[in-house]
Amino acid sequence: MQKYKTLLLVCVFPVCYTSAQQAILDYSLIDYRGTNALTVSPSNETAKYLTDKDARSTYEIKGFSGEAIFTLETKEPVIIKAYSFVSSDDESADPRTFKLESSDNGTSWARIGTSVFSHKFEGRYRFSLLAHSNNVKASRYHRVVVSAVNGGSNLKIAELQLFGYPESPDADLTQTKTVNVAANYPGTSPNVVSNLLSNDLNQVYRQEGQKTANIICTFESPVAISGYSLISGSANNISSQVRSWELFASDDGDNWKLLDVRNNKRVLATSNNQQIYRIGAGDKKYEWGVYADFLQNKMMDMFWQTYGTGKYLTHSYHINPDSVNRGFNYWWVAHVIDVMADGYERTNDNVYQERMKNIYNGMLSYGRNTYGRNDLWNGYFDDMEWMGLASQRAAKCFLPNSMWNTAFNNASVQLWGWIKNGWNSNNGGGIQWVDSKPSSKNACSNAPAIILAARLYSATGSQEYLDWAKRIFDWMNANLIFESTGLVKDSYGNEEHSWTLTYNQGTWIGACLELYKITKEQKYYDIAMRTADYVVNDYTKFSPYGILYNNEGGGDGGLFKGIFMRYLSQWILSGELDDEREQQFVAYFIENGKSMWESAVSYNNGLVGNKWYERRSDITSTDRKGSGYDASIHLSAVMLFELLDELQRKGFITENNLPPTVAANKGKEYKHYRLNITANNGGNNIELARWQLFDSLPATAVEDVHTRQSPVKMWHQSGKVILQRTTDEDINYSIFQTTGQMVQTGNLVSTQEVHLMPGVYILRLTDMRSNVWSSKFIIGNKK
Repeated sequence: MQKYKTLLLVCVFPVCYTSAQQAILDYSLIDYRGTNALTVSPSNETAKYLTDKDARSTYEIKGFSGEAIFTLETKEPVIIKAYSFVSSDDESADPRTFKLESSDNGTSWARIGTSVFSHKFEGRYRFSLLAHSNNVKASRYHRVVVSAVNGGSNLKIAELQLFGYPESPDADLTQTKTVNVAANYPGTSPNVVSNLLSNDLNQVYRQEGQKTANIICTFESPVAISGYSLISGSANNISSQVRSWELFASDDGDNWKLLDVRNNKRVLATSNNQQIYRIGAGDKKYEWGVYADFLQNKMMDMFWQTYGTGKYLTHSYHINPDSVNRGFNYWWVAHVIDVMADGYERTNDNVYQERMKNIYNGMLSYGRNTYGRNDLWNGYFDDMEWMGLASQRAAKCFLPNSMWNTAFNNASVQLWGWIKNGWNSNNGGGIQWVDSKPSSKNACSNAPAIILAARLYSATGSQEYLDWAKRIFDWMNANLIFESTGLVKDSYGNEEHSWTLTYNQGTWIGACLELYKITKEQKYYDIAMRTADYVVNDYTKFSPYGILYNNEGGGDGGLFKGIFMRYLSQWILSGELDDEREQQFVAYFIENGKSMWESAVSYNNGLVGNKWYERRSDITSTDRKGSGYDASIHLSAVMLFELLDELQRKGFITENNLPPTVAANKGKEYKHYRLNITANNGGNNIELARWQLFDSLPATAVEDVHTRQSPVKMWHQSGKVILQRTTDEDINYSIFQTTGQMVQTGNLVSTQEVHLMPGVYILRLTDMRSNVWSSKFIIGNKK
């Protein structure tokens, strides 16, 4: 079997911190197949969290004094150029003074580069220290030594990674096979696309005046790949480096199948940095339901307050109680009901039912206080539409004909009765936005009305609802859509593209979906896809780096992204999408979720950045009242994780977070591979030193990252699974085939190797207190 390169290059220039970067890079030499072990001193039960690729789990030494030493031993000499800490979100426990050393024998140590003294983590989230010498020699032993923390008494590190490459790397497929490389922009001499096949990293592919590029690698005969790598160009052109991309494969060069999507991968944006990516085998397990629970609970902690006889979410959270904005936002509360319905559908936990009841009662109290009415009427028609849609969903969370099922169903019908009265002949028709302005014909008061009317038709069969839905749709399609792009205007007569807001695009495609499901008329599908395609593929305005963001700010704007994602998910869940769009939209969801969890969520306090690729700063007691954290921003974040979990529960995302079509394509032989570079690092050019394709890659140290509560660590290797107990308790294990047939069972004393035929298996673990864990895993063919 031909061996292939597993090279990882990192340059020696200082890296600038950016909160938009990944917290944990995809590949580290700790994952390298030649690694013997990472030795931790002092060691305790938290040592395993140093390399679990989970920023929530933390290695901790209480009462830290002296030194903490992390030693990497490899079977063959490697060159290490960089190491990276991820902070635990406890500033006082961050490493402050540290150094990198190497050794030929594991006894005599020499410093690599310069030690760091009195360092304070910028942002306390991600910091990479690079060795300051180009003349680093290959060694089998390397260690990072921490000798002081940032003012506290404890040391905490969420993750440690080391980067470099083997001294004698092997070649990749583009070096061992007959291959041709071409691009839609071929570059200009001397920086042409053929430089991507050169191992001289000074020979780069560079395309001036382009932010995107399509590069096709064609083999003489079909080959299967297990992964690939990208190597960045020169340090002088950081803004030109690749940041988001897609990988496709084809048998004939015309029909392409998606293999991989990576967005917002600004990883050590320096010269000649290589990262390795495995096809269909992520190194981290994303637990969307767990993340949704985390943010749901934080929402209760930060915003949940009493209002009259019920509850609501305050406008914003502030660390200083005297600075909290306690405003009541009617339409935000409708989306609170929506995320409670999401939570109930995910868990069947009646706590979400109780919260919905409380919100309903709070809404009645708001009506009495504001309008002197004991119902859900509101002067803004779009607000009533949101509440009508939320009430429909809430009703389904209660038994048919029960008191609360009836109350919420009646509310949606009553609200619709008021909403349709907002239609008038001003501007040719349409539902007005607010009762005091009969000519205010906004997208936000028309698209949701279409959805509500269509859903009421589907629930009751009453033709009047469908007639209204079509009538509003026809007016909106004629008056609120930009012909040039298919995007939705904010309001009648507003010709500014800067006002094409994400939530209006979302409700418009949602309206098209409801009418398409009822009528099956192709026009609704085509209109919706034109708008959805634009938002998902617009890497300039709507989806920079492939992550949804439209600079809509906090306040009401904080809800806009979540609303768009909700209605995009409805298209996926409908099963009506063509295969290509389904896999693209699912991949878009996954990448947004990964980016938000890795880059925008503060694990210690639950704050989420309004940009889903960037954290926000913490709130301090001295911040002014307006500097709080808006509930709208938090609601959008909850929506995204809830929607991802729903897509996964219903089979549109596999357990390892792949669209099923992507999972089906991996491992097959193809003649053509295409790299679509969809975004760079913000500059006006594209630059890339190498694109490598591998037919086999080393297994990572941990193929699947399980919940950290699991009492067993598991590795997959060819023909076997290795189980290692991480607790002193007795653990019983059982391995089953997916048909239910038991393969092996026993008591896990320490470490157990179980040899298995290729196939899919289920591992079940039980401790003495009857706690149960289970996980699905795959054993591949022997090489």
